[in-house]
Amino acid sequence: MTFRQSAAPSTRQNRVAEVIRECIARQIAEGELFDIESLSSQVSVSYVKVSPDLSIATVFIITAQGQENSALSLLNDKGIIAIFRKAISDQLFLKHCPKLRFALDKSWEYQRDIEEIFKRNRHD
Repeated sequence: MTFRQSAAPSTRQNRVAEVIRECIARQIAEGELFDIESLSSQVSVSYVKVSPDLSIATVFIITAQGQENSALSLLNDKGIIAIFRKAISDQLFLKHCPKLRFALDKSWEYQRDIEEIFKRNRHD
């Protein structure tokens, strides 16, 4: 039996991703978890991508310039991830809470590069 790979995420994936995004964003904004008070104003959760089997969730973040490495190292700490997963499991009613991975959202950089290309082509 073969499974068809879909380019677009399912409705269930989107719902789970949105709950995860809201939960993590709330935890970061409250800043009560860990030494994140200074980080809460510099980190924003842009979106979450969930695997088709809901086992892995990649959380994409936007940070202040120059804070990328410190934010990722702090958020990828096993203790911090455990706290996030506990908060998520309280919101989601799944058999297993997805494993969390944090990554930088590069879409703003791509957008800026594309806009520069368009501006150069207009002037040529």
